[in-house]
Amino acid sequence: MKLLSLICVLTYTLIFHPLKCTFSKVTFQNKENITIETRFFLDDLSEHLAASYRLKHADFSQLDSSGTQALQRYINERYYLLVNSVKINLQIDRLHVSKDGITLNVFLSAKATPTDNIIIYNNLLTEVFMNQEHKLIYNSKHFTLNKYQPELKLP
Repeated sequence: MKLLSLICVLTYTLIFHPLKCTFSKVTFQNKENITIETRFFLDDLSEHLAASYRLKHADFSQLDSSGTQALQRYINERYYLLVNSVKINLQIDRLHVSKDGITLNVFLSAKATPTDNIIIYNNLLTEVFMNQEHKLIYNSKHFTLNKYQPELKLP
């Protein structure tokens, strides 16, 4: 029975929503803060957070809502910076659900300077989707992170 359920979920996922990806843009807001804007597919993220953190509904309407708090905990575990070899958590500054309800834009920041040795670690949703990728833009250069290559040293 479990195998049948798993097959049904995987078939649905592959047929109706085959793209498993996040999109991020990394910039330095000033000489002391790095900012990362990450776009998630809302359905994948909401379902995973609801199941993982026992939420009835992953609400992202405010910074103190249940979905946002669960997302912050999840980000602390799987999406962070190593700045000069020290783990630095990314802080959610604000969120925005797209008008069509398909994506969630999350605006993150942390203390770091452009001269620091920075590694971005992003392993979000790879425990759920084997083909999950993270597209990242930094200084007009494009990078891809995934389950097998979750780290990027900023050039």
